Amino acid sequence: MIRLGFIGTGSATPVADWHTQGFLRAGRARITAVFNRTQASSRRWAQRLSLDVRICASAEELLDQCDAVVVCTPNHTHYAYAVAALDAGRHLLLEKPMTLSAVQAAEVEAAAKRARGYCSVGYVYRFAQPVRLLRKIVQERFGEIFTVHASMGGSRLADPRVGMEWRMREALSGSGALHDFGSHLLDTAHFITGRRYSQVFCDRQTFIPRRPSDNGLEAVETDDSACLCLRGAGLGEFLVSRIGLGPMAVHIAGEGGMARLELGAKPSLTVWEKDRGGGYSGAEQAIALPRAETAADWFCGQAADFLDGVEGKPAIGASCSDGRYVDELLEAALRSAASGRLERP
Repeated sequence: MIRLGFIGTGSATPVADWHTQGFLRAGRARITAVFNRTQASSRRWAQRLSLDVRICASAEELLDQCDAVVVCTPNHTHYAYAVAALDAGRHLLLEKPMTLSAVQAAEVEAAAKRARGYCSVGYVYRFAQPVRLLRKIVQERFGEIFTVHASMGGSRLADPRVGMEWRMREALSGSGALHDFGSHLLDTAHFITGRRYSQVFCDRQTFIPRRPSDNGLEAVETDDSACLCLRGAGLGEFLVSRIGLGPMAVHIAGEGGMARLELGAKPSLTVWEKDRGGGYSGAEQAIALPRAETAADWFCGQAADFLDGVEGKPAIGASCSDGRYVDELLEAALRSAASGRLERP
């Protein structure tokens, strides 16, 4: 059975818990070790999830205790942990975004190519059934893609009383909503359409500029909201926000039809067929979804897919090449927001 080690146990959001429950449900692997910045956090995590694991004092100690590593740490640490795991011959599931720069992304991809292990980036929306069904419809019927309109966000940070977190510090997170939610939208659009954008224009704003901290009110360094306009695979328009926006929604139009996907408590998928040589026909059709699911099901699907990849079976998880593509677009988006110009990755 594959031995799993976890680096990072989560803080403001329970991402490590979601991954843990996913692997426990998927089976086929045993969680054997954990390393976190503080051992007390590791112990609390293990006790909360009733895990009998080795509490490691370093990442190096953890790598000696496992065959595969799940990295759930803040963005700025991904690069070092990823390269260390891959160079040690360990399989790797790395939380998104892969890194904070195009240079780092290229180096992680190079490490994955020379490594003995399997590597995947944790873009979990690939494992939502409606997303996979939309991908099948678009790639089989739509032909050339005209437009993609997408949005995604949350509301937890709309409260100005929420204190400073690592996601609000540029050196630790890269950006705010742009890296957190924008990375998901960029990967999901690529996964659904099979196409990649080559130019980006970005604007981003911070609407709650100061947050409480141990030192009083402190300046927030990252964006609350961002808007992306993209070219190269038709036109794309993405809006993300951490201060008041709902679950992922995607609208795609192409020469063979139009589709609208909405996730959330009641997911829906509708399609309006179009003759590639003519106009739209009939009425918009609601597509029956296979069954009700939650984010826990997506993480279970991701865990099973990762284990498939480890075992040499076909897998649909985001590759290091996919992760590098997203990181390069995010870096270009930051340049665009600073320059006010259209930028290329």
